[in-house]
Amino acid sequence: MFKATNTDVDTKPSAGTYDGDLAATDPGARAGGGGQGPTGNVIDGVPCNTTMPNTYHVHAFVGVYVNGKELAVPDAIGMDHALGDMYDKYSGWYNEEIYATCFYHIHTHDASGLVHMETSQNAPITKPLFNLGQFFDLWGINVTASQFGPYSGTVTVYTSLNSATVPCHTTAQCEVGANQYRLWTESPRVMPLYSHEAIWIEVGTGNPDSAHLPGVAFAIQQ
Repeated sequence: MFKATNTDVDTKPSAGTYDGDLAATDPGARAGGGGQGPTGNVIDGVPCNTTMPNTYHVHAFVGVYVNGKELAVPDAIGMDHALGDMYDKYSGWYNEEIYATCFYHIHTHDASGLVHMETSQNAPITKPLFNLGQFFDLWGINVTASQFGPYSGTVTVYTSLNSATVPCHTTAQCEVGANQYRLWTESPRVMPLYSHEAIWIEVGTGNPDSAHLPGVAFAIQQ
């Protein structure tokens, strides 16, 4: 579990069930913490806007294993003062964080690992505009070769990069399979975030190799 002492409504009052961006004093946080807002507080060139621009709107997946156990990536990363889990009438999904004071252009609405990237920049959906380091910094998590937030151990990263079909129109096209993963050998911070890219971050031992990582099916076309 990733514990954060942010001010999301649904984090109260049960300590230890926090979500969203890490504060500087939280376990495993980077210096300065994550994207706590307010509006106008730019992190790594990513602003926090009161509405979500939709000119460029793509999605990636980030999953985490620690010593053989899959952990959920928190919801409300990249949201300031998220108002709690609600039903999203547009997507039909439950337990979604859909309201906040402001939204960074990289954020999560739920704990599925789906990362939303939305900006007013006019660019092809096949072009990556953000990187994994920006997501880490908005989350507020400290990442090194031997640490991932509060968890210690060798950090290994696998990615499908831009091997997915986008936009996709069938179930088969919208799924990233295990045969598409490759070991990332550079700093994970510089990894580009492509539409329908699937990323697995592993910490410690007993984790799946690339051939045995789960496939990822996207419910959206890009």
